[in-house]
Amino acid sequence: MAGYKKCDITGKGVQIGHTVSHAKNRARRVWDPNLHHKRVWNGQKYVRMRLSTKAIRMVKALRLTPETRREDYTPNARYQAMEKVFMPRKKKLIKKIFAAQ
Repeated sequence: MAGYKKCDITGKGVQIGHTVSHAKNRARRVWDPNLHHKRVWNGQKYVRMRLSTKAIRMVKALRLTPETRREDYTPNARYQAMEKVFMPRKKKLIKKIFAAQ
Protein backbone atom coordinates (compact mmCIF):
# COMPACT_ATOMS: atom_id res chain seq x y z
CA MET A 1 0.00 0.00 0.00
CA ALA A 2 0.98 3.59 -0.42
CA GLY A 3 3.15 5.13 2.30
CA TYR A 4 1.29 8.43 2.17
CA LYS A 5 -1.74 6.86 3.86
CA LYS A 6 0.17 5.58 6.85
CA CYS A 7 0.72 7.07 10.32
CA ASP A 8 4.39 7.89 10.97
CA ILE A 9 4.20 6.70 14.60
CA THR A 10 1.59 3.97 14.96
CA GLY A 11 1.85 2.58 11.43
CA LYS A 12 -1.93 2.61 10.96
CA GLY A 13 -2.74 2.37 7.29
CA VAL A 14 -5.39 1.55 4.74
CA GLN A 15 -7.76 -1.35 5.44
CA ILE A 16 -9.45 -3.23 2.63
CA GLY A 17 -12.70 -5.16 2.83
CA HIS A 18 -16.27 -5.34 1.54
CA THR A 19 -19.42 -3.39 2.05
CA VAL A 20 -22.21 -5.90 2.45
CA SER A 21 -25.78 -5.05 1.52
CA HIS A 22 -28.88 -6.53 3.12
CA ALA A 23 -29.02 -9.01 0.22
CA LYS A 24 -25.42 -10.05 1.05
CA ASN A 25 -24.00 -8.49 -2.13
CA ARG A 26 -20.34 -7.68 -1.60
CA ALA A 27 -18.53 -4.68 -3.09
CA ARG A 28 -14.84 -3.92 -2.54
CA ARG A 29 -14.20 -1.00 -0.22
CA VAL A 30 -11.18 0.85 1.19
CA TRP A 31 -11.10 2.44 4.65
CA ASP A 32 -8.53 5.21 4.96
CA PRO A 33 -7.02 6.07 8.36
CA ASN A 34 -7.86 9.41 9.97
CA LEU A 35 -4.53 11.19 9.33
CA HIS A 36 -3.53 14.78 10.01
CA HIS A 37 -0.32 16.72 9.40
CA LYS A 38 1.18 17.88 12.69
CA ARG A 39 4.39 19.64 13.68
CA VAL A 40 6.25 17.67 16.36
CA TRP A 41 9.31 18.71 18.41
CA ASN A 42 12.13 16.17 17.99
CA GLY A 43 14.60 17.74 20.43
CA GLN A 44 16.31 20.16 18.04
CA LYS A 45 13.57 21.39 15.72
CA TYR A 46 9.97 20.91 14.63
CA VAL A 47 9.35 18.11 12.15
CA ARG A 48 6.17 17.84 10.09
CA MET A 49 4.63 14.38 10.48
CA ARG A 50 1.52 12.59 9.24
CA LEU A 51 -0.22 11.28 12.38
CA SER A 52 -3.34 9.33 13.24
CA THR A 53 -5.60 10.83 15.88
CA LYS A 54 -4.38 8.26 18.42
CA ALA A 55 -0.77 9.33 17.80
CA ILE A 56 -1.75 13.01 18.09
CA ARG A 57 -3.18 12.36 21.57
CA MET A 58 0.04 10.61 22.58
CA VAL A 59 2.24 13.42 21.20
CA LYS A 60 0.14 16.03 23.01
CA ALA A 61 0.44 14.10 26.27
CA LEU A 62 4.23 14.09 25.81
CA ARG A 63 4.07 17.88 25.19
CA LEU A 64 5.80 17.76 21.82
CA THR A 65 3.44 20.02 19.85
CA PRO A 66 3.78 23.83 19.55
CA GLU A 67 0.62 24.54 21.56
CA THR A 68 1.65 22.22 24.43
CA ARG A 69 5.26 23.52 24.62
CA ARG A 70 4.12 27.02 25.66
CA GLU A 71 4.84 28.09 29.24
CA ASP A 72 1.20 29.02 29.94
CA TYR A 73 -0.18 25.64 28.75
CA THR A 74 -2.36 23.79 31.27
CA PRO A 75 -3.65 20.37 30.20
CA ASN A 76 -7.25 19.36 30.72
CA ALA A 77 -8.16 16.38 32.92
CA ARG A 78 -7.89 13.88 30.07
CA TYR A 79 -4.34 14.89 29.19
CA GLN A 80 -3.33 15.10 32.85
CA ALA A 81 -4.25 11.42 33.18
CA MET A 82 -2.39 10.56 29.97
CA GLU A 83 0.70 12.46 31.15
CA LYS A 84 0.89 10.27 34.24
CA VAL A 85 1.14 7.25 31.95
CA PHE A 86 3.48 8.65 29.28
CA MET A 87 5.83 11.02 31.15
CA PRO A 88 7.84 8.32 33.00
CA ARG A 89 8.62 6.72 29.62
CA LYS A 90 9.02 10.00 27.70
CA LYS A 91 12.65 9.59 26.54
CA LYS A 92 12.05 6.01 25.40
CA LEU A 93 8.87 6.95 23.50
CA ILE A 94 10.51 9.95 21.79
CA LYS A 95 13.39 7.74 20.65
CA LYS A 96 10.87 5.24 19.26
CA ILE A 97 8.85 7.96 17.50
CA PHE A 98 11.82 9.48 15.66
CA ALA A 99 13.69 6.22 14.99
CA ALA A 100 11.09 5.42 12.31
CA GLN A 101 12.08 8.47 10.26
